[in-house]
Amino acid sequence: MAKHERISRKQIVKTPDQFLTQSDKIIHYLSDRQPTVIASLVGLFLLLGAYWGFTAFQKSNMESQEILLSQMQSEQEKSAENASGVLKGIYEKLDSPTHKTRGALMLADAFYREKKYDEAQKIYDSVIADTKPSEIQYQVAQVGLASILEVKKQYPQAIDYYRSLIDMPEIPPTSHVYFSLARCYKLNNDSKGALLVLREMKNKFSGNVIGKVDAQIQALEKEV
Repeated sequence: MAKHERISRKQIVKTPDQFLTQSDKIIHYLSDRQPTVIASLVGLFLLLGAYWGFTAFQKSNMESQEILLSQMQSEQEKSAENASGVLKGIYEKLDSPTHKTRGALMLADAFYREKKYDEAQKIYDSVIADTKPSEIQYQVAQVGLASILEVKKQYPQAIDYYRSLIDMPEIPPTSHVYFSLARCYKLNNDSKGALLVLREMKNKFSGNVIGKVDAQIQALEKEV
């Protein structure tokens, strides 16, 4: 029969507890490196604080930008004689690129209504340069620019802009763009071109707009 060596109580007491030994090592390690550990914790705290602060700032800034755009819209709806001056003052407070683009379109529209076409055209050109064809702001600026060229009786250039919107695959053009293109063809003494645009509309639109298309087609057919 195998004999088991008996361990006395004194030996058990003298034997170091493995868990306590490891804990002591960790405590000694942290004690020896206390400044480094504290610095790391402070750095982490500052980093988290900066992140939370930046997130809160972003949210606050976005809200302030939306408020400024709402102010611009309110001034725009008043249809005051010098609305562009007031809108420009608000616009200059915008600093977010996205909000500045939206504000720029409102300012350009105000210039257009006041017949300050050159100022409006500069803004539309700038928006087109800073946005992509797939973005709605790009297309709004294209329509605005085409409208200015039409008012200036530069019909061939206006036709090019309206036609480019129709040929653009990213966003389907509205009936307004088609009607504007047909009108420019007619003003440019090209009734056949206007008819082609209107007939193209019949294949792409439905509903109430078709009645207006048919009426314009009938009127133009009498001229051709």
